[in-house]
Amino acid sequence: MAGQIHRVHREVLGQQGNRVPEFPVLGEVIGKLMTKENSAATQRKSFAHDDRVTPELVDENWAPLSRRDNREALWSQQRSFDYSLT
Repeated sequence: MAGQIHRVHREVLGQQGNRVPEFPVLGEVIGKLMTKENSAATQRKSFAHDDRVTPELVDENWAPLSRRDNREALWSQQRSFDYSLT
């Protein structure tokens, strides 16, 4: 499943993949399908030194994302952002 998410991410959004939250339907689908492994991969991509992403860090960041209410709050927040300002 993780491979499918990354494939959709690349094929549908192309170079705009880092802007998933701007596309509510796609962002929510990817968010609902996200696994701890996806979260870990994303964290490694965001670090200049991916070897610094420890299992403890992954667990710490995954904990809030693993709760449905928190994911819904994140989507709600993302919908209210005005991306034209960035």
